[in-house]
Amino acid sequence: MRSMTGFAETEVSGDGFSIFLRMKSVNGRYLDCQFRLPDRFAGLEPVLLGMLKKTVFRGRVTIWMELRIEDPTKAGSHINTSILNTYAKEFELLQDQFPMLNFSVPMTALFNRDANLLLQEPDSEFQDAVKEAALAGFDELVAKFNEGRQTEADFLQKDFEARLLSLSENLAEVEQQREGFLERQLETFRARLEKILPREQQDESRMMQEAGLMADKLDITEELVRFHAHLAAFRAVFAETGAVGKKLDFILQEMNREANTIGSKSRDEKISHRVVMMKTELEKIREQVQNIE
Repeated sequence: MRSMTGFAETEVSGDGFSIFLRMKSVNGRYLDCQFRLPDRFAGLEPVLLGMLKKTVFRGRVTIWMELRIEDPTKAGSHINTSILNTYAKEFELLQDQFPMLNFSVPMTALFNRDANLLLQEPDSEFQDAVKEAALAGFDELVAKFNEGRQTEADFLQKDFEARLLSLSENLAEVEQQREGFLERQLETFRARLEKILPREQQDESRMMQEAGLMADKLDITEELVRFHAHLAAFRAVFAETGAVGKKLDFILQEMNREANTIGSKSRDEKISHRVVMMKTELEKIREQVQNIE
């Protein structure tokens, strides 16, 4: 079990270059990845996505890579002196043609993409080294990312366990309060009936029949058994790997359904109070489950 939110960053270096990598994620129903890669790494996106999908299953994930060339010569970077020489001659002609104008052209104005003055012609060995480093760095990045998500999930699990314990305690109180509940309801029924009919006019067999119907209508044994089973199922998911958030959410829905049924069947103030406490805990768990992958 892992959290769906996380953050990680790392750096790898090679001969003449460094690569900075960063990854973050927020909650998402499915896996949605966005890559922010340098042009040199554009072809790596399918490979990186395949690596990510092995351990990340849900969430909106954004990955950044920044390549810094520390030795331009190794990267095959050089200035196109032929074009630069052509520009210089053109500026000289303009200066001669318009002597009244003072031509001062900053070099930064020339070095743009369209001018093609800065050429990138790395050899295959350098390209392979950069690619290999990028893949190794991404593998390290994903490992750190998952480690952080696991730490967050461990914290959430402790919170879940505390709330599941609270649910179990409230459930035990409901079971204890249920003892003698039907007998008390039958006595209440008798008292109301005696206000209408004297005891000698009461039909005992009819009363027992009504008591049986009441017992069937108000019995919460099945709901209590199912609730205990859901608690065990919820705890069992903690040890599972992969995307378990949707499973936990489904189990919570089932527990909430059982709690609602117990509350609707109960005519006891103390049981109703316990049900309200249980539903409060379930809602708090549900909020946290939204963060589980």
